[in-house]
Amino acid sequence: MFGFRKKQNFAADVGKRITDQGQLIDMAIASQLDFANEKFGVSNDDAWQDAYTRYYIFGAIDSLTCDFPIEIRQRVAPGIIRIGFERIATMLFDLNEANATKTLEAIFLFQSKNPTYPPIIEGGIDGQSARQGRPATRLLANIYDRFKAGEYSEY
Repeated sequence: MFGFRKKQNFAADVGKRITDQGQLIDMAIASQLDFANEKFGVSNDDAWQDAYTRYYIFGAIDSLTCDFPIEIRQRVAPGIIRIGFERIATMLFDLNEANATKTLEAIFLFQSKNPTYPPIIEGGIDGQSARQGRPATRLLANIYDRFKAGEYSEY
């Protein structure tokens, strides 16, 4: 009658879209890590030690909010990023929630001073690609470059 039901439906639709697209991003990150493990012998722990991986994941999750108006993005993005980042850090990298939160707080601080840091931007680009069903390979390319340079031991 007063648009209340429309507002509820819109919020539910946005929440479902964020969840569905977040799963696509999770799968893109996991598949790149699986490929790196299988082909190069690079473990998830080794990948996590590279700061690029952590900033990339932050950017990929942040891409979920890039379509929002700036006022809404500033309000909701930190919570969405926190949920997504902690989920990936605990599931793929076996971090406990406290360590994931501590890492994320450091990334938020760094990002506020360096908003155009390349790994964050590249994660955001790949996050957008994953959301649209396109390949996301920048994390894998970084791991490969480091593997080729001898920064990871061969298996």
